[in-house]
Amino acid sequence: MTWHNTQNYGTAFQAYALCRLIENVGCNVELVNYKRLGNSPLRQMSLSKLLNGYCHAVFCREKVKNNRYKFNFNTFEPFWKNHFEYTNECKNNQDFRELNRHFDGFVCGSDQIWGPEWFDARFFLDFVEDQRRLISYAPSIGVPEVTNKSVAREMGSLMERFPYLSVREETGCRIAAELTGRNDVVNVLDPVLALPSDEWNKLQEEVKDLPLKYSFIFFLKNNEDNIKTSIKAAEDKGCKPVVLHCTQSEDTPFANTGDLTPGQLLTYIQNAEYVCTDSFHMVVLSIIYGKNFKVFKKDSADSKTSKNNRITDLLNRFGINNAEYDVNPSFEEKINYNKVYSILNELRQTSFSYLKNAIDQLPEDKTEISELECEIKARVNGTCKGEQLEEFIQYGQGLKGKLLKKYTLMSQYPFALQEKCYRCKYFRGCVKLSDNRKPLFWADLKKDLKEKQRISELFKKYYLAYYVSNKLSRR
Repeated sequence: MTWHNTQNYGTAFQAYALCRLIENVGCNVELVNYKRLGNSPLRQMSLSKLLNGYCHAVFCREKVKNNRYKFNFNTFEPFWKNHFEYTNECKNNQDFRELNRHFDGFVCGSDQIWGPEWFDARFFLDFVEDQRRLISYAPSIGVPEVTNKSVAREMGSLMERFPYLSVREETGCRIAAELTGRNDVVNVLDPVLALPSDEWNKLQEEVKDLPLKYSFIFFLKNNEDNIKTSIKAAEDKGCKPVVLHCTQSEDTPFANTGDLTPGQLLTYIQNAEYVCTDSFHMVVLSIIYGKNFKVFKKDSADSKTSKNNRITDLLNRFGINNAEYDVNPSFEEKINYNKVYSILNELRQTSFSYLKNAIDQLPEDKTEISELECEIKARVNGTCKGEQLEEFIQYGQGLKGKLLKKYTLMSQYPFALQEKCYRCKYFRGCVKLSDNRKPLFWADLKKDLKEKQRISELFKKYYLAYYVSNKLSRR
């Protein structure tokens, strides 16, 4: 269970690598065919924050979106088609529950699938009914701390279920330990690093007119100062600067090469004199191929959502002290790869042993799945309007006038449903929102309902911003 089927090199490589590692243990592997949702689950939101976000979307977001580089369809599609087996497409609870009948174990990882910004319980394997079948391998939390308390609470309870719990970064180990109270969180290698270079050589594809001497420059985020610095460093070394398009922001005007398939990108990195990047997985591939590189910070260093620590953690593990531009702006220092590969070989053995041991301990008996009563009723009736929390229903009893109207309005939003109703394929009962995941404020709302907060306060606290948002979206 991981991100997949997106036009992103790191995503493609980590999914491929983890599948190969599991196959090397002796298993057949299928990717869960679930598409990552681009938006975060519903959070408690003030009206002012909503309006600020709405204005930003109207005036800024479309401009950035239209300036992004668009890959040709065939850049990534053959890679996904040729290298992966998939389950049936999974959208609803029923699709995911069915997986329990067919698989002996479930592995989630790697990439930033546990990032709190886009928290999605599916990537914590919330649908697996037998906790003995849960394994995490190198998911990344990505940030130095989880600032949203609702997200932290959800993440902690989901992580606690794993008998084998590992994450990719040292900072992630600390966060997982804090959220779960456990001291057995394992720090394992990103699966891309866990595969040796000869495995990656098999994926390489021919590049026509490959320059004889060049520096490979790839930035996820268009920071023109960093890109100009990289181009100048290449020219100072007598190298042609090969600049790939930016993929996570507006594009760079300095790009001078077209679409590269994942296989062609590997060819470019292996044959480069030098690599400049802000990408975690470009750093990983540079290490695999023994390249000298310089890595730049993609995010502001003081940001609580900065992803820079992923790369800093990685470099610290290998004793690569001067590859970060902020630490050492010189492009002349060489990396001691004898030392790096000595550490890497040891970490590969440790990481593979962790994965093999976790898979060896999977139970042999099959999971029995019984049909839920609410699903049987819904199938008979065709659809289901969902079941509200009992505490919420009590508010509607005896209400009159404006209060009753407010309660009726609140009932149209799926914030106070029973847990089982979220993501159910039969549920058809509420105002259409961005998705049907359980809101992150669900537990707080339930607590306020139990404490009998006034309905006007509940409306203002949880519903008003979304009511206004729904009105704006219809304009």
